Amino acid sequence: MFKYALPALVGAVALWGSTAQASFIDVHTGSLSDLRVIESAFWTNKTVAATEDFEGLAAGTDYSGGAVLNTAVGDFSSTKAGQRGQLISVEGTGAFHSKESWMGGRRNVTGDSLDGRYLENNDSKQVKWVFNNLTGINALSFFMTDVNDVSGVFKLTFKDNSTLEEGFTSSKQPNGTINFVTAAFGADVDLFEVIFDQSTSNDGWGADDFTVGAVPLPAAAWFLLTALGGLVGTRWLKKGDAGATA
Repeated sequence: MFKYALPALVGAVALWGSTAQASFIDVHTGSLSDLRVIESAFWTNKTVAATEDFEGLAAGTDYSGGAVLNTAVGDFSSTKAGQRGQLISVEGTGAFHSKESWMGGRRNVTGDSLDGRYLENNDSKQVKWVFNNLTGINALSFFMTDVNDVSGVFKLTFKDNSTLEEGFTSSKQPNGTINFVTAAFGADVDLFEVIFDQSTSNDGWGADDFTVGAVPLPAAAWFLLTALGGLVGTRWLKKGDAGATA
């Protein structure tokens, strides 16, 4: 079910998702330029730890049978086969696309270039993104293109290393639709999974421009921690003085 919002800076942009627990996970739909405004606003006052736009990887590179694609933001792999098998790949739009006849609406979004790279699911029914080599992460975002334009149900599930498990389910979308996913969590996570899951085996999608980072501790919180540290230190010193006097 889609919900519609009217962000002040963007105008009419579809908002797909909900808020639950201490997490804020949203999927926005709109033009690439509008979604870039949302991306900029989302990362304002946050610290970016790593990004991946796949531009440094060769187009047409396949990762089959569950083979892992290692990137700056973690590992991607197909965990459930579709009609093309258990396969993901790095692809490129325009002249670089090695599967031009069936690319559909999937595309690179980096710089809006027609000759850039993106992650292609090759109709895999399930793809998993895991990062376990980054610490202090509590925010992430990424773009998806051509999601669920055939039939069935597409679902995003977010899992961290504590108790959070949030899912989003989409209805059918027009061919070539661009979605922008944002997620912010109430605590840092060291092991994180995002599962891209769909009920059909003949629906392709692309993903691009992944970013992970953190919301810095507010100045008031730092002041509180400093004050608490000072109190603990003062108490320790007084205890030491009392021991010396005794």
